Amino acid sequence: MGLVLGSQELVDAIADRQKEDPEFRKTMQGLSVNILFVATDCPGDEDRQYAIRIENGVFTGVGVEKEPAPGKLREPSFDKELFDYKAIGDYRSFAALLRREIDILQWITRVKLEGDFGKSLSQLTRLTGFLDVLSTMDLEL
Repeated sequence: MGLVLGSQELVDAIADRQKEDPEFRKTMQGLSVNILFVATDCPGDEDRQYAIRIENGVFTGVGVEKEPAPGKLREPSFDKELFDYKAIGDYRSFAALLRREIDILQWITRVKLEGDFGKSLSQLTRLTGFLDVLSTMDLEL
């Protein structure tokens, strides 16, 4: 079985990869972003919110919330002091992005975005590099 999106095992695997892989460190270097991803209609009839905080290429926080679908996680509100933006979309779109079946620009057209995108757009190359690394990991989607 692969690494479950949002699991501690995936977080640990990313941290290990960061320690062992100089190319991954180079890709992540300078990436600083705090984002909320909400995947709706996930397996098990639930919505999942992933809170990801990255400072200068290092994960400083990863959290997961789950609730029965449809739920309050789908609401666009979020703490703009803690997070730069929130992306809400169906599970299939997130899975397609992580499998690299679509690129980040195609994905953006499929999700609802709230917040300050300027910071994220300025780091688009690093975000894309991070997604490329994730796509090489054994993810269970």
